[in-house]
Amino acid sequence: MAKKHKRRTKYTVLLVPDTPDKPNRELHALPKLIVAMLAIFLVACIAGIGIILYQQSVIISKNGTINSKDKKIASLDGQIAALNDNIDSLKGDIISANTAKRKAERSQESAEKKYTDLEENVYNLTIPTGCPVTGTSSVNDNTPLSSDKMVAFETYKDANVIAAGNGKIEAVNPEPDRGGGTYQYEIIINHGNDYKTIYLSNEIPQVTVGQEVTKGDALFTITKDTETIGYQIMEKDDYIDPWSMIEIYG
Repeated sequence: MAKKHKRRTKYTVLLVPDTPDKPNRELHALPKLIVAMLAIFLVACIAGIGIILYQQSVIISKNGTINSKDKKIASLDGQIAALNDNIDSLKGDIISANTAKRKAERSQESAEKKYTDLEENVYNLTIPTGCPVTGTSSVNDNTPLSSDKMVAFETYKDANVIAAGNGKIEAVNPEPDRGGGTYQYEIIINHGNDYKTIYLSNEIPQVTVGQEVTKGDALFTITKDTETIGYQIMEKDDYIDPWSMIEIYG
């Protein structure tokens, strides 16, 4: 058997003022007050929400600015790191350049020394210190020496009369007056350093005027069993004693 539902009873309350001349005025004022309060509350809520949103936007903007600055700082840090790497690389290049410079300076000093030594050696080779004959020879003391300070060497077959130093053939004269007219040829070498050497022989000269010769080059070759050759040295057009220049045994 189904239960019966009780019907709900609704009641209406009517507020009646005590004074009959102000009928329902308060009742009409109450809703306006509530509406005003609600409006004020709504405005306050909207304002609060706006403030909150503004603050959030400011915070977001600041965060964005901070992030942008952080990115710039990170980018600058990267650039600084790259510059530091470049500086390190440049330091390495400078060190390498300085090392290469020192090596080049040492090489230049070595080259200059070698050049100086070579110049000195070349100059020394132009000084007529060599013995003017090869092979076995002796000094012929029986040959009278003129005032021109001549040394006479007794040489043998196949020996050579040689240049006592580097120079240029200045003259090849037949029947010279030097040596008392006993020689058929004379050869004069200008050594280019105020020295000249004169070689006297009866053999055929093997050099010509203007020819460059070096120390030890053959000027005459002895074809007879024995041959006496004459040798002189001039310094600044004055004859000097050949023995003051000749190195013993050449």
